[in-house]
Amino acid sequence: MTESRIRVLIAGPVRLYREGLAAILAREEGFGVAGTAGEGRDTVARSRGLAPDVVLVDLALPDSVDTIRAIAGLGAVRIAALVSPDTERRLIECAEAGVSNFVTREDSIAELVSTIRSAACGACRISPSTAAAVVTNLAGMAAERSMTPAEERLTQREAEVMRLIERGLSNKEIAHELSVALPTVKQHVHHILEKLQVSRRGEAVARIQARGGI
Repeated sequence: MTESRIRVLIAGPVRLYREGLAAILAREEGFGVAGTAGEGRDTVARSRGLAPDVVLVDLALPDSVDTIRAIAGLGAVRIAALVSPDTERRLIECAEAGVSNFVTREDSIAELVSTIRSAACGACRISPSTAAAVVTNLAGMAAERSMTPAEERLTQREAEVMRLIERGLSNKEIAHELSVALPTVKQHVHHILEKLQVSRRGEAVARIQARGGI
């Protein structure tokens, strides 16, 4: 990050919304807009090519959590998430993927600017309403974990990866099959092994098959 400007890449599925945010941020002192992106793969590619200081990811973006994991894998880019009520269930996954700064669609421009500045500095910022949603989701997840077998707690994407593992595909082949980055697949596999409480892919397959598959 330069001392004078924070370069931001804005990713979201609605062009008018992301370009509106870009226009607003471009007028803010100390900010520059690196670009915008409308889908996950383009966001990752632009994060790599444009090297922004912060990527603001609207969680309404399809595969937003996978996109965040892939960006986090680049190492040098900070990430902030834009949250709406229908995306609150993904907050925990986002935090695990590498997001520590959240702003909601109900927050002000001043709060958006503060959140991006916080992300650029490597600090953490989360609004009270978002913090409350995190606590609520944690409580719900704890209740679910007490009643649900591990393999039933796999996310939809993790279940897809698990099926491809059962077919004998390597991580590289899975990445090609799902059109996602290799680090994203590795992260999914890591989470699958953790949830199934095994250390090897073969053990994961054996456990799933013993219960009749996913």
